[in-house]
Amino acid sequence: MKVFISYSHQDTAFVEPFIRDLRASGMKVWIDHKGIQAGDTLTSFDGQPVRRYEEFEQEVQIRPNTTVEIGFLRDGTERHVAIVLDQRKFIDRFRNLHRLGTAGIFGPNDMPVVGKVLAGSPAELAGFRPGDRITEVAGEKVARFADIPRLVGVRNGLETTVVIEHDGQVRTVSVVPRDLKVDGEPADAVPIGRIGITAGFFTETEHFDLLSAPVVAARTIVRECSAFYTLMRQLALGMRPLDELSGPMRMAKATGDVAQLGWKAVLGFAIVISVLLGLFNLLPVPLLDGGHLLYYAIEWILGRPLGPRAQEYGFRFGFLLVVCATLLAMWNDVSQIFGLLTL
Repeated sequence: MKVFISYSHQDTAFVEPFIRDLRASGMKVWIDHKGIQAGDTLTSFDGQPVRRYEEFEQEVQIRPNTTVEIGFLRDGTERHVAIVLDQRKFIDRFRNLHRLGTAGIFGPNDMPVVGKVLAGSPAELAGFRPGDRITEVAGEKVARFADIPRLVGVRNGLETTVVIEHDGQVRTVSVVPRDLKVDGEPADAVPIGRIGITAGFFTETEHFDLLSAPVVAARTIVRECSAFYTLMRQLALGMRPLDELSGPMRMAKATGDVAQLGWKAVLGFAIVISVLLGLFNLLPVPLLDGGHLLYYAIEWILGRPLGPRAQEYGFRFGFLLVVCATLLAMWNDVSQIFGLLTL
């Protein structure tokens, strides 16, 4: 049987845990950041050190609706505050449902990188390409993607110079923003300049030498293990809905989705799944390897093995639990794939 817990981990690039922006997580719930400000540097999450922004984001994602302690550095002084994380629900581009925690804290992953160029748009006419990194608009420096609509919005119909970096090459193009209407926008709305691009994901590869690579790999595996057991505990305690338990059908679907992102993504996905399956097998449930380890631990404590009858009932309980989990996971697979689960 193959059962895994699905959770999302967006690649946010290997960047320092610098806070670029603070925003509310949704229209109804506002997060009290207790004095955290843009420009602070994250240092810890619930007592664990934070070295990279991606580590902070993953820890936040698996703890929706919980109170956590966040450490941050400002002007050389480390401070700690407790905030309540919110939960957001969304369906990704592969139609997978996710329920993730959010702190309303955004790091340096909001980079001004072009993800898509709309057909017939001013950007296409000017030669914009996916992957372009916009560094300057009309003589003003661009630090994040949100700066772009602010700068081009006031230049409707005006020729605008844009500096672009792509694969180490820098070029300057001229584009004329137009009032491109979006779905649901009134026809009589105030004209706003738009060039017709959407944000892309900014990722970069960090290389390690032979001595540091095993350390980084081990730290990553430990983080994945911690996330897995946190999710299992949340499921067992009813802190997460049981429809997040996934089985072989969604695993196959997820593999197909990841395959569209390239061989590196497939390799990383295979490593994570292999680790999670091993961790699942180590759960202290009779019938699994973890159940045998549990029996050995009890024997070590008592100084004698459990009786045959107790072991038999334990294996029966483990078998029933595994079968029920398998059936539930397969039902969740069918429900989500055929659209029976809703937000």
